[in-house]
Amino acid sequence: MELIQVWDMWTGEAVGRVQNTFGYKSLAMDSLKVWIENELGGCDGWDFGITESPPVEFFTQPPGTLNLNGTRLWDNRQCRIQDTATGKVVFQLPERFQGHIVEAQWNGQYLGISLRSEKELILELPLAFL
Repeated sequence: MELIQVWDMWTGEAVGRVQNTFGYKSLAMDSLKVWIENELGGCDGWDFGITESPPVEFFTQPPGTLNLNGTRLWDNRQCRIQDTATGKVVFQLPERFQGHIVEAQWNGQYLGISLRSEKELILELPLAFL
């Protein structure tokens, strides 16, 4: 995929397009934000909802991550919670979980993790932790 184009589904109008030069392994979307995991193992993201041309490129929340409270980020691939300001890992699941996480959801108190084995892991995250 070399060219990424986005259209407004209600109006049919083109919202924007960007050139992707590294190929891709996977694509994720959230409203008008698009993330591409590229063949080099990196992640590129664009926000098409900002009225600028070209779309604003960002790297704040790649696919497989979940923003817990603005400063803590859950990473499915690394099975850990990281402080986005300092880069410090504040929580790490054992290595045996790596590669087995399908998705994660957070309701403000509990982090629910779905595993490939169709099992769920639920972690309570106290406010003091976050």
